[in-house]
Order: sequence, then C-alpha cells, then structure tokens
Amino acid sequence: MKDVEITVCKEYDIEALCNFEKEARETEKDIWGWNFNEEDYINKLKMLKIDDMENTKIIVAKYKDKIVGRCDISINFTLVDFNKTGYVDWIYTLKDNRCMGIGKKLLRGAEDYFKSKGVSSFYLFTASNNEAQQFYHRQNELSITKEEVAKRILI
Repeated sequence: MKDVEITVCKEYDIEALCNFEKEARETEKDIWGWNFNEEDYINKLKMLKIDDMENTKIIVAKYKDKIVGRCDISINFTLVDFNKTGYVDWIYTLKDNRCMGIGKKLLRGAEDYFKSKGVSSFYLFTASNNEAQQFYHRQNELSITKEEVAKRILI
C-alpha cells in the first residue's frame, strides 16, 4: 500500500485512533482481553498530553486519514551503561489491511523514531498466534531469540 503515511500520533488523531480501536475489536473479538471505553480512553490520552511525551509514543499508519495500523513504543535509559534501549510494546494492523507491508512500515517508523532519539537497539515480545509469528519471522532485520522472560503480577 503506497499511500500509507507513517507518523507519530498527535492529539488531533485521537478520534481516528478511537475509530481504529473500535474497528479492531469488532473484527477480531476473540483476541482482545479488555473492553474499550472510548470516553475513558480519550480522557486518559488528553490527560497524558501525548504530544508532549518524549519517551512513549504511538506510531500510526494512516491511509486517507484513517488509521489502519498502530505501534506503541517506549525508550528506557539505563544508568549501568548509559544507553537508551527501545521497546515495541504493541503492533497491530487492522485485519483487512494485513499483508500489504503496513506492519513493516510501522516497525520502520519505530526504528526511525528510536534513531532520532539516540537509541541503538530495540526489542519486542512477539505475539504467540500463527499470523503474528509469520509476520515477525518475515522481518529479516529482526533477530528472534529464545530468551526466558520473568514476569510478576503486582496488582
């Protein structure tokens, strides 16, 4: 899809982002583990002032002013070696827009943002479903490893 624009989500994109979230839940009800409350979501994003957040961003893929893909990223700074590391928290393309290169463009948009902030590497956790695994394994630039992840639920 040539006409897809990859940008950092701004406050003026919030309505389009909500439409994206609603469509995602309508088309793939079985993968969403939480309900979407549009009013609450809008209020939280506005309260956070997403335009001013530097180390957490939403990268969006827009096609004719409609958001068709989303990639949430963050940057971590460590005092051990003073390096910045990027983290891709979430990447999702609407079902009808898959296999058109949008996911790859979203990853490239994340990389570009990371590079602009002095980040030298990033990591992500791959989703376990077959479609997502196929996507990640097609990304030749990614090195997929089998590392253990420790997790503890605090709340």
